Amino acid sequence: MAGTRIIMATGDHPRTALAVAREIGLVTTPMVTLLTGDDVRRMSDTQIQLALDADEIVCARVTAYQKLRIVTALQRKRRIVAATGDGVNDAHALRAADIGIAMGISCTDVAREASDLSSWRLADFRPAMTCRQVTRCIVRPRPHASPRSCACKW
Repeated sequence: MAGTRIIMATGDHPRTALAVAREIGLVTTPMVTLLTGDDVRRMSDTQIQLALDADEIVCARVTAYQKLRIVTALQRKRRIVAATGDGVNDAHALRAADIGIAMGISCTDVAREASDLSSWRLADFRPAMTCRQVTRCIVRPRPHASPRSCACKW
């Protein structure tokens, strides 16, 4: 969908995150920007915003606080952000996002309560498809918003 970007933010190892991103089609070029939790920790809010301008982004080994910083950095760039998650550690990012989506059969009650939407039935949840569908069907363009962004957790 035009104007929709998907950014993977996961606690997984960088190699795992890149492999999954390639497998599901989030990463299609060798020019992917890989931000680790250590990178995000060392960056200022402005530096995070600039890093998020890259075409294809995967964030790996990020903590709950760093996921929240990514969501808020996108919002400071006037993006509408949808975030997916399933655990207690995702609750802050889910709550801060414009649309929080709790996902999966094993999703915690904390994540569900922090979310705007909950998908109970989907165990094989494809972030790319879900974020695009949510952005297309639910998020209405706002007068102040520029192209939408979607921060997803695998």
